[in-house]
Amino acid sequence: MLMSFLAICAMAQNSRVEQYLERLAERGAKVSVARMNDESRLGRRYHLRFENVDILQGNEVIDSSHHVPALVDSICLFLDGMALNSVEAYRYNKRSCLCDTITYSLSLRAYGENEDYVIEPEATSEFYSTPMNERFRQYHSGVYENSYTRYEKILRSSLKGKNRRAFMGAKELILFDYVNGRGNLIYMNNVENDEYRSFFNFHMEPFDSVLASAMAEVKVRKHKVEYTHRDDESLDRNSAYYYTEELLYGSNFSHSKGTLYVVETPDEARHTYERLFHKAYSHMDREKGQACVMEYSNRHFSLCGVKSINRLKVNNDPRSSYVIADLGNDGRLYVLRLEVEGEYWIPKDWKRVYMVGDHLPKKR
Repeated sequence: MLMSFLAICAMAQNSRVEQYLERLAERGAKVSVARMNDESRLGRRYHLRFENVDILQGNEVIDSSHHVPALVDSICLFLDGMALNSVEAYRYNKRSCLCDTITYSLSLRAYGENEDYVIEPEATSEFYSTPMNERFRQYHSGVYENSYTRYEKILRSSLKGKNRRAFMGAKELILFDYVNGRGNLIYMNNVENDEYRSFFNFHMEPFDSVLASAMAEVKVRKHKVEYTHRDDESLDRNSAYYYTEELLYGSNFSHSKGTLYVVETPDEARHTYERLFHKAYSHMDREKGQACVMEYSNRHFSLCGVKSINRLKVNNDPRSSYVIADLGNDGRLYVLRLEVEGEYWIPKDWKRVYMVGDHLPKKR
């Protein structure tokens, strides 16, 4: 179940934090990762979730005294060590008869020439001046609306106090919250993108070449799909697997056309998934001048980006390329490759749109 995450850890030299997150994944934490190549930054986010069933080790239990599990203790020790070299660090720990609450907010790298200039949450301008009078851009913004920046907006609006200060004031940060057996850890890391000046439109062709080659080597079912969400239709997010907002300003229109691939044999499915996953991940490293987003967790990933940033900004004409792959519990591999006009609007049942009585394409 950790194949995606562990494969990445083997492909790159990870930071100390990422190496530790790998170990947490091995011990039962649920991990989701997102990467973004943007006009001014290269962003990376890890989100780990903890619940009793995942984090209790051996015969460990949380009794009436709510003793902190060993895994959470190890997280606190690790964060205490990271706090020694942080720009700012806060810890809150409250124990009572019925509640054990732990919170950490670490600003590992901030802004400015020496990466030690913390931005106040109340600041509203997109640009700030350092004490050396050098200008820089706060990285919690993006060249266009996408799933990564949307998550940042939601996170920012939900954070209060020290957590909000850490988020707003740092390029690299860790937030950890734990209450009675449940917790969340968020690690975000932004670095300057030095390649954006040359090009930042997304091109899926290198991935498509690998996709075509991989599908030619296995037994696969292919089904043409087309999704349309009209501007006058309701925004029922419960029916959508994936959607965007504010990409096509003033309209909710979405039109997607493409192919759904289904690899039936489990061994072929796993091998093909690994091949596609590695190609998608390496695309983020090799094409840093392209504005795109990759998200993955367990046996699932997506890769997408806007094909022309100038066309989007000048003409309000968003045209995107999108791929999602899912190694299902049924042993099959599902790959959906789409070209999108307007907003992204992908139905929640995208893996089953081809199935009527198990074999025939379903009309939409």
